[in-house]
Amino acid sequence: MTVKYISERKTEVLRDGEWIEIANIGELKMGDAFRLFESDGTPVLDISGETEFYAMEQPFFAENGRFAIGACPMKAWQAYLNGGGKP
Repeated sequence: MTVKYISERKTEVLRDGEWIEIANIGELKMGDAFRLFESDGTPVLDISGETEFYAMEQPFFAENGRFAIGACPMKAWQAYLNGGGKP
């Protein structure tokens, strides 16, 4: 399942095994693992409760002028890599 995230939220990307805060999702690259947080620090969850996501495409500007990105939960991406169907 691909979900589009439009963000004014805190964004972290996984680099060398460490979560690093970046300015916004516009700094992500296709293939990055990332997570988002609301302004109060609450993790952003997908419908199944996952908090870590895989960037399936480059960020782009949505119709509202904010960055957006196509993503799927990391667990779904890892299952896909192991032959478990599409993410």
